[in-house]
Amino acid sequence: EGAVHLSPRDFHQLLLHERGTDGQKHDDVTDAVGSSGGSDGVCLIDCRNSYESRIGYMAGAIRPDVRKFSYWVDWVDKNAHLLTGRKVAMYCTGGIRCERASAYLKARAKCEQVYQLRGGIHKYMQQFAGRPDSLYRGKLFVFDGRQSLSSTAFTGDDDGNDEVVGSCSFCQRACDVFEKCPSPACHIWVLSCAECRGQGRVHCCGECATAGAPAEPGRRPKGGRECACTRHRVPALVERALEE
Repeated sequence: EGAVHLSPRDFHQLLLHERGTDGQKHDDVTDAVGSSGGSDGVCLIDCRNSYESRIGYMAGAIRPDVRKFSYWVDWVDKNAHLLTGRKVAMYCTGGIRCERASAYLKARAKCEQVYQLRGGIHKYMQQFAGRPDSLYRGKLFVFDGRQSLSSTAFTGDDDGNDEVVGSCSFCQRACDVFEKCPSPACHIWVLSCAECRGQGRVHCCGECATAGAPAEPGRRPKGGRECACTRHRVPALVERALEE
């Protein structure tokens, strides 16, 4: 059994009235739980992949630094003791990933009150994009040629409200343009500004930078491996959370 589905309006009200939002970025559970209003506060979790939440997220959300959704189980297992008994609200792009994510969270962390945003961020932005009280910052990552959608894509108004919350992985300039890591067996999305792309800085890590020539266009290598930054991403997050 998964989470209770809340409409965008009800989800918005839940966060405002029960949790409050500090507008800050939370990468780990310890920090976010400490800022969410004590044991009665709602813990907000972004269930998407890390590259998606780098260009847009709900204010105050925990954003697990996981490369792909299959790592959600590992993340919950290693953080279950910090989430046990918490009231949790979660969201993803369209709501589908939350179905599986919430069911596992309830079973593993024994969270009795778990809520998910019905229709995901996409439905939320249809209702709240461009509004001053919107809790979503930045753009919405989409898995097609558009890469991302700004608030203007939902409002239809050219109001210049294209907030950039992401930063270049190499120089830290404001950036929300992705390039795929060209390593033969990687292809994770990497934020790289125009200047860094011009210098060939598009690899996700040093291991990928020395991995050889890119795969043929349109073809993914069989039996691919995971690079160092992927293998260590989940445990590194958990260790940092427990130390703080």
